[in-house]
Amino acid sequence: MFELGSFIEKAFSHHSTIYFVLDDNASFVYVNKAIEERLGIKLDLSADKNIEFSSLMTRPKRWKLFRKEFNNSSEKGQAYTFQVELNTSENKSINFTCELKSVEFESKQYIFGELLEEQIKDENNTTQLQLSGLLTKNTNLLRERSFNQYIYNLIYTIQNLTNEAEIIETVCNRMVERENNEFSIERVVLKLKKSDEILTVFNNSNSATESDFELVKNADEFILNGENGSIENDGEGGFGIALQLYDVEKVDAVFYIKSHSEEQLNKEINELKIIINSMARQVSSVYLTNRLHRESIEDPLTGAFNRRYFDNEIKVEVNRAARYNRDLSMVFVDIDHFKIINDTYGHPQGDRCLVDIVKLCMETGRLSDHVYRYGGEEFVLLLPETNYEQSMVRAEKLRKSVEEASFLNINNPENPIKLTVSLGVSEYIDQQKFIEFINCADIAMYKAKDTGRNKVIGSR
Repeated sequence: MFELGSFIEKAFSHHSTIYFVLDDNASFVYVNKAIEERLGIKLDLSADKNIEFSSLMTRPKRWKLFRKEFNNSSEKGQAYTFQVELNTSENKSINFTCELKSVEFESKQYIFGELLEEQIKDENNTTQLQLSGLLTKNTNLLRERSFNQYIYNLIYTIQNLTNEAEIIETVCNRMVERENNEFSIERVVLKLKKSDEILTVFNNSNSATESDFELVKNADEFILNGENGSIENDGEGGFGIALQLYDVEKVDAVFYIKSHSEEQLNKEINELKIIINSMARQVSSVYLTNRLHRESIEDPLTGAFNRRYFDNEIKVEVNRAARYNRDLSMVFVDIDHFKIINDTYGHPQGDRCLVDIVKLCMETGRLSDHVYRYGGEEFVLLLPETNYEQSMVRAEKLRKSVEEASFLNINNPENPIKLTVSLGVSEYIDQQKFIEFINCADIAMYKAKDTGRNKVIGSR
């Protein structure tokens, strides 16, 4: 299966929302099973097939306009949302809200999409908010004349934020702003389950204890046992809603608000739900996009950048150094006698040593120094704004740190393991090809290994 699709399959195969991935030609490379439930069709995405998104549309000619608008939004780093009618297996049409976002995976651009069914009408023909899954569709509500412009502006603001913490903080703070008396809210508390802990992510009243908000006492149980979108209401102006922010299978957060009065809360409740679920939607979307990006550029074992990302970044950094006449150096790092570690202690111990070496690489350098797993027990440090002498000092600092460190022996913690590394250093020379730059550091590293190991050798 397509690798990006495989990643999404693990997260969303069970979900009722339709998730899909398109290539640059707008052909499907992945779609989850929800499309069978909603449209009654099963797409054959085998290698010899080329099924375009527009082929599902009732009016396929409109795709050209949608794609143009999507491209414009992508250039601004924004998602693009539009209404579309899709055909079912019974030749009927269903209205959806479609959101498209550009994502990069393994140096290729894809379109990640979500399809949400139009909202239902109750017996009074009024729009009702549906709280299913990670997402809720607010597009139609935003068009209602009666909808508060303040709410629209807030939702628009968070849709353009790309930092999860900033999204949460913006929504929580704006809910309790008093300038225009938008809401009657006096308390906002957001609880999040992370690992085995339930943390208070936001509490606007630091002076007040959580015990003065009765509902918050039940947060642990609500997170563990609540269903996504389920609601707690104490009848005294207290309101809580269970959410999925990061965990796509179960509730991992609870959003609590405290109003001045139950009567006022009832007047504001629908708009508050929209804001809260818009926040959850954007946090989940940003988290997924960032996770997809990390999956494509990071080594899953060590957390260092992977070889594929190095092959891309070395060209970028060399071009920058050549164009602006900036310093650039590289350090190749190889763990000495690593095969003996694997043979003596086992591969799990070897993996642990690799992880610990990467930690030392990161701890002994600057934030701008990038660490890459080049292959096996070999790593590369790419050092922007660093000349030859500075990179030799950096390499020696790492060598000494590894030599002096005691590495955890997972089978016998009282008997730690000692390691050393051999390092090769090179500095980029004007007009030098990037492959020559790499080879200089690589050759220097092997010279360090051939002449006794546990040393730094430079190449100029």
